[in-house]
This record gives sequence, C-alpha cells and structure tokens, in this order.
Amino acid sequence: MDALFETALTFRQHLLLQLEKIDDDQLDVIPEGFSNSIRWNLAHLVVTPGLLTYRLAGEEVPLISTEFIDSAKKGSCPDDLSLNEDFGFKHLSELLVETVKQGQRDFEDLSQKSFKAYETSTGYVISDLPSALSYSNIHDGMHIGTMKAMLRQLDD
Repeated sequence: MDALFETALTFRQHLLLQLEKIDDDQLDVIPEGFSNSIRWNLAHLVVTPGLLTYRLAGEEVPLISTEFIDSAKKGSCPDDLSLNEDFGFKHLSELLVETVKQGQRDFEDLSQKSFKAYETSTGYVISDLPSALSYSNIHDGMHIGTMKAMLRQLDD
C-alpha cells in the first residue's frame, strides 16, 4: 500500500511545482470549455480522498472541516469556495501533501474498518481501503490532467 501513498504524494508535489508559476488571480479563472477553476480542483483533491476513505469507513475526515468539504465535494462549484485562507494556495498546497501523509499514518486503523460500498460515477465500486486508495489516485490523475490543460490555456 505504500506505493499508492507514494504515487499520490509524487503527483501532487509535481503539480504544485507547476502551479508555483501562476499568480493567485489565475487560480480562479475558469478557462473556456471548463466548469471549474484550478483553485476548486485543488480543494476538490484535498476533499475527495478523505470522503472515499475515512467517510466510507464511518470516520470523520481529519484536517479539514465539514464546511471545507461541502465547498469542494462532488457537485459543488467554484462559487461555493469562500475566499478565505482555507482556500489560499499556500494552505491548499499544505493540505494536498499533509492529507496523503495523514492517510498513510492512519492506514492500519482504517484498514480494519468496515466500508460502506460506494459506486463511483464510472461504475467502479469502492468496498475497502485498497480500492478507495486506488480509485483516489485515478481521480487525482483525472483532475491533475484537467489542471494541466487549464494551465496550457492560461499560458496562451
């Protein structure tokens, strides 16, 4: 399972390096053809793994508030983000890394929990911690790809 955490951390850190070159205002731009901003995608990447792991295991999601979760979960939109320090680039960057590390620290405990089965929008059924972590990395990859495409449009 360490490889799943290492993968998540590596790709998130790579993304953050690429985002350092843009200014804060660009985080909120919704490029043509997209429905969300880079800031929303970052917050969504913080929220989703916790929902797929802790919440499906019947636990509270650590490190982020219920309000934060509600602002960036599936079905939310950039307007749901309150523009306070919770959604500042520095804080989101820290959470992107720290939530992965927290999940790794909690792995043993979470792996003992019964999971509520959840069918994703792609039809994949999450039924335990390994399937949640695997799907979470795929989910991260989709949103990282989206943000890279957004960055290309911002550079034009």
